[in-house]
Amino acid sequence: MKKRLFQSGLGLHGAHNQEEWKKVALAIYLCKYIASATQAAPYLIHTAHTALPLPVSRKKRFVTAACLNEGGFQGMMPREKTSLKNKEEESMECDESMDKKGISRRQMVLGAGVLTASAALARFGGWPGIAEAKGGPTEKWPWPYVKLDPATTAELAYNEWYRLFCGGAVISSVFSQLREKVGEPYRSFPIDSFVYMEGGLVGWGTLCGSNNGAALVANMIIGPRIVAGGEAAHHMSSDILDWYSNASMPVFVPKNPKIKPELIPHTVSESPLCHISVGKWMKAANKPLSSPERKDRCARVAASVAYHLVEMLNAWKDGKYEPVSTWAPVSEFGINAQQNCMECHGSGIPAAPQAPKS
Repeated sequence: MKKRLFQSGLGLHGAHNQEEWKKVALAIYLCKYIASATQAAPYLIHTAHTALPLPVSRKKRFVTAACLNEGGFQGMMPREKTSLKNKEEESMECDESMDKKGISRRQMVLGAGVLTASAALARFGGWPGIAEAKGGPTEKWPWPYVKLDPATTAELAYNEWYRLFCGGAVISSVFSQLREKVGEPYRSFPIDSFVYMEGGLVGWGTLCGSNNGAALVANMIIGPRIVAGGEAAHHMSSDILDWYSNASMPVFVPKNPKIKPELIPHTVSESPLCHISVGKWMKAANKPLSSPERKDRCARVAASVAYHLVEMLNAWKDGKYEPVSTWAPVSEFGINAQQNCMECHGSGIPAAPQAPKS
């Protein structure tokens, strides 16, 4: 392989030592080898290109020569003229021919390529330049927090709903302020990524994104329950769900609403789910999902949740937060559940198998 590399005229002057040279050579060779079996050449070439510890000008030449020439690292050396049509036909026949067990050559090459790549990269210490994220600076809790104004936060959430929808709006209303007041780790937090929480998670109508976003904020700031002090965030998440299910929503009225308040009726969902919460409101208001009234109602719900979340975070900051929710379905029913079982199941609520008492 080394001889071929220098035959190409490209060399590896950018590699600083023998081990680095081995990693670079192996990475590019495996990139070309697996790409031929998986038809994923563009992605693998890009991956290898970014991982190479070489100057940009040399990387481009090296990757192109190594990945696009069939003879491995042979650079731009002359190749035997072959009919493209015949070559493609032979390749297809060979790749798709089945053995007795119904496995094609392409499948065998892919499997062998993955195993070879795993073993070889393990031998040379993995892809160059890749670091683990475990135990990073953001995994130290609690994160710095300064008390925020609930009304200001709610106004921000209301307006952000029209850009990021429910979950993203709640997250943005808190973290955008902390970016200015505190700095890191909030400045590095990718707020907009959580737009997927809309519609009960990409429109599936599961947990309302406002609740999801509030739980995320609490657990990011205070920490998860598996670390010291994180129990508060766990209880706070449960409190949000309980409060949301029983409050007459929306609670918050913005200063400059897009829809007149009298056009937004209030409903009690008795559930933290988007499908039920929105569905009950649509029935009471007689408005479709796409109506401006429904959209404004959900923007106000997000603002209401953000308001209540900041109230609890401020109490936690002062050392005065006390959990409120007593909902414990696992210990009571032996299964995870919400509070409105009969609404969907009627009188035929199935009983969960119980573990034997010790």
